[in-house]
Amino acid sequence: DKFIAAAREQQLKLKADLEKRIDDIDKQIKDSEAERAALLVKYTPEYPEVKKIEARIENLNRSKDAIRAEVSKKIETEGKT
Repeated sequence: DKFIAAAREQQLKLKADLEKRIDDIDKQIKDSEAERAALLVKYTPEYPEVKKIEARIENLNRSKDAIRAEVSKKIETEGKT
C-alpha cells in the first residue's frame, strides 16, 4: 500500500509540474501574441520583428504539444504497468 501511495503521489506531482509548464508556455504565447498585435498596428506581417515573434509563438506551441505528448505517453505507459 505504501508503494502504491508513493507512486500515486509521484504521479500527481509530475502531473502538476507538467500542467505548470503548459500554463507558463500559455502565458508566454499570450504575451507574444499581444506584442505581435501591437507591432501590427504600425507594421506589416512581413516586418522582421513580427516574423521573429511569429516564429517564437510557433516554437512555444510546438513545446506545448511535445509536453502534452509526453504526458499522454507516460499515462499510456503507466496504464500498462
